Amino acid sequence: MSDRPATICRIEMLNAKAHAAPLFEALHGPRNAALWRYLREDPAETVAALLRRLTDWTALPHVRAHVFLSATGEMLGMGARLHRQFHDHPELRPGPYVELAAIVFRLCDHGTGLPQLGVAQLVSLALSDRGVNGCLWRCATDNIASDRFARKLGFRHYATAPDGIAKGMARHSHFYVLERPGFIPA
Repeated sequence: MSDRPATICRIEMLNAKAHAAPLFEALHGPRNAALWRYLREDPAETVAALLRRLTDWTALPHVRAHVFLSATGEMLGMGARLHRQFHDHPELRPGPYVELAAIVFRLCDHGTGLPQLGVAQLVSLALSDRGVNGCLWRCATDNIASDRFARKLGFRHYATAPDGIAKGMARHSHFYVLERPGFIPA
C-alpha cells in the first residue's frame, strides 16, 4: 500500500480511454481475483478488452460511471450510478431511484476507510438530483463484506430475492435502500 493520506478519496467521471489502463493495473491480475467473485462479469483479460467494456458501458444512457482516486491521482477503483424507475415493491415509493453498481476498490484499500469515503461521495452525487427518491444497493447474499458495507453507509435492507444468472449460476441478492432525507416509507 502506498503512503497516501487515508482520509482523501475523490471521484471523477470515468473516461474510458483515459482510465482503462490505470483501472486495469489497479483492479485486474491474480492479486485482485477475489474482487471479481461477486460482479456479473469476469475481469477483462487485456487493457483493450477493458476499454471496449468501459466504452460500451458508459454509452448506456442510464449509466454515470466514476473512478475513485487518491489525493495524488492514484487509481483506487470504480463505481457507477444507474438511473432507474422502480414501481413494484411495497417498500419503495414509485419513481426514480439511483442504484449504485459495480463498486470495486483495490484489495489493498479494503479496511482503510477509502472505499467508504468514495462511496459516500457517490451517494451524495446521487441524492443531489432533487427528482430522485433515494439510492439502491444490491449484493449477492453470500457477499458478507458488501452487506456490511451497505449497512455501515446507512442503507436499509428491504428485500432478498432471485436476481438473475451470474457466471452461469442462479443468483440471489439482498436489496437495500437509502431514502432521501425526509422521506417516510408508506
